[in-house]
Order: sequence, then structure tokens, then C-alpha cells
Amino acid sequence: MSYMSSKTTFEIEDKCLPPFFVKQKISIEKGDGVYVWDEEGKMYIDFTAGWGVTCIGHANPVITEALIDQGKK
Repeated sequence: MSYMSSKTTFEIEDKCLPPFFVKQKISIEKGDGVYVWDEEGKMYIDFTAGWGVTCIGHANPVITEALIDQGKK
């Protein structure tokens, strides 16, 4: 459950982030595999995933567990 709305997120971004590029008006709250959800709960296929997400997907359980284990040390 989101504590903010996309509208609030966009207002914060517009106030705080430099305008280097045209932003897409979508605010992703979570991801799982190739899917992402916005702050209102609408699901999308993530065609823009980059960096590590392209290879392993969002919220990969192996990576999540490794982060949890490392965080406990």
C-alpha cells in the first residue's frame, strides 16, 4: 500500500530534481519480475527496465535474500 500518490511524487520531483530530461508521468512503487506497479496499483510491463533489472527482473528473490543477509551483518 502506497503512502503517497503519484501526484504528490510528481510535485516533489518537479520541485527537487533538475529538468535534464522529459519525465514520463508514471511513478513506480514496486516491481516483480518484468512487471511494475504505480502508486495507484495499476500494473505495467516494464519495457524500460535497465541496469541490473533487464537481466534479473524486479525483486529477484536470490538478490533480495542476499541483501537481507548482508544487511544483518
